[in-house]
Amino acid sequence: MKQNNPTWNGFLKKLFLQLMAVNIINGLVQPINNLIDSMLIGGGLGVDALSAYALFLPISAFVGINMVFSVGTQINCSHMLGRGDTNKVKSLTQTAFLSSIVFSIVLSIVLMIFSTQTAALLGASSDISGQIQNTSLYIRGYAIGIPFIFLTGVMMSFLQIEGKKKLIVLLSIVNLIINVLGDIISIYVINAGLYGVAIATSAANITVCIIAIIYFLFFSKMFKFSILGFRINELSMILRDGLPSFSYYGSLVLKVLIINYITINYLDPVILAVIVVVNSYTNITDAIMGGCGDVTLLFEGILYGEKDIKGMRYLLKLALITSSIIFIVITVLTILFSPQIAAMFSDSSDLIFLQEASRAITIVSFSFVINGITCVIKKHTQAVKRRKYASVTNILANIVYMGLFSFLLVKILGTDGLFLSYTICYILILITHLIYAKIISLKTNHRGFDILLFLSKDYDIADKDIYSTTIRTAEECVLASREVEKLCTERNIDNKRKKHVKLIIEEVTLNVIEHGFDDKKDNIIIIRVIFGNDTITISEKDNCRQFDPKAYYDIVSKDNNKSNSMGLHIYMQLAKNVAYTNSFDMNNLMVEI
Repeated sequence: MKQNNPTWNGFLKKLFLQLMAVNIINGLVQPINNLIDSMLIGGGLGVDALSAYALFLPISAFVGINMVFSVGTQINCSHMLGRGDTNKVKSLTQTAFLSSIVFSIVLSIVLMIFSTQTAALLGASSDISGQIQNTSLYIRGYAIGIPFIFLTGVMMSFLQIEGKKKLIVLLSIVNLIINVLGDIISIYVINAGLYGVAIATSAANITVCIIAIIYFLFFSKMFKFSILGFRINELSMILRDGLPSFSYYGSLVLKVLIINYITINYLDPVILAVIVVVNSYTNITDAIMGGCGDVTLLFEGILYGEKDIKGMRYLLKLALITSSIIFIVITVLTILFSPQIAAMFSDSSDLIFLQEASRAITIVSFSFVINGITCVIKKHTQAVKRRKYASVTNILANIVYMGLFSFLLVKILGTDGLFLSYTICYILILITHLIYAKIISLKTNHRGFDILLFLSKDYDIADKDIYSTTIRTAEECVLASREVEKLCTERNIDNKRKKHVKLIIEEVTLNVIEHGFDDKKDNIIIIRVIFGNDTITISEKDNCRQFDPKAYYDIVSKDNNKSNSMGLHIYMQLAKNVAYTNSFDMNNLMVEI
């Protein structure tokens, strides 16, 4: 079966790399803000304030639970887009908006009311002057912006699906600028201390959220906000597919608490400040991993919905190779410049702190490449609905593997053991992925690299049942329709149905060529035909002018005007189902007959 489609692979690669870059920029905003906060707190307020900030970090990690709503919605929307169900996408959007708002407001109120108790629970000590007060004030200032962090996270996911790359970058830059200016003013101008730093973070998140809300209220074509759109069954779907994010951020909180406990009880007190440096730096590398992993999740989810195994295979390989190259470079640069990185967090007179921080960053950097690989694989498992497995691996990584080996290695190697446990943890997770993939493959026909697709047996589609090609001219369109007609003959498909398939391919592609091609673009049409047991599915993608044939058919049908759309009327009548979406600036049409 013809499946060699280098043009589609190239286009998929371009889309993946573009959105990955945008996603990394967006993902870097929060960790860069945390990094800047750490640098300004350490340089402007001292190591004691930095230690108080370190105690707050589990709260920051827990707020990452907003990804339950954004990732859960993104997975469901990507599957719906793959099937062409735009109405379900819009409904899920409204449910995600409302549920994230309600949950985040409750969380914000609880933290503001119980900030002192929370600070003590996190380990702030009354024996250290001002530590409970400083940690409590930071929690209160940060809590103000929590609802806006949640809502912005959900809206950013939708912007990715819409392909609004420039707007995402703009919002990221605005967030960064406001936070930096607010930190400088709070510390060096009005002497507002840690509370002022927290307020600056909240102000940045509030501003970005307002800008995004304005876009969705007045400019978005795909997603609309309405309080009437909430559906409890859709919330269940979002929470179910967001479960791995809950397990990740929930277990991450416990991971930070475990590390803080081990540090406070078994290591030098200065290591608590060193952990802030390591966390701030690894938050940046984690954001880069997330940029690659989250885009993998989004694209793989759409390809999974379309049952495009070849596309899934290509994209997973691309994501693994890209991630590995990026983190090999980052690891080398980290090792070379670890002293300079450590120096960013304190003045040069604190030599013990600088030496410990530099060594810790170097040791942790050896985990980057393996962590990047495991992140991509985990995100892929979420995309193919292996949500329970993804949740289990999060708990294994952050609590079982990290907790166990950090404790054991600290006993054996001291401080070095704490930071070496990062690498040990991710090696064990990679081994876990490989074992689970092998177990699944025993029940399917997948072999070699394909076992990493983690697909179930009922998802098996043989290559011989898929036809794929790229079309740029009318001649190529006719050639493709003849090839598909020949394949229908080989499968003993009756003449009437065979003619219908040929007609639909020609009508769809010739219509795009005649009316959709843009002279300013490198226009391409990708046709895929999947031969199922009872259904033949024709999938057409193009990067041409936006056109929804289903909506146009509804309009002309009401007007009773068929003269200019006879071909459209014919194939709409012949099809069992027709679905259209537009995402990533591409038209996506699916016709089942």
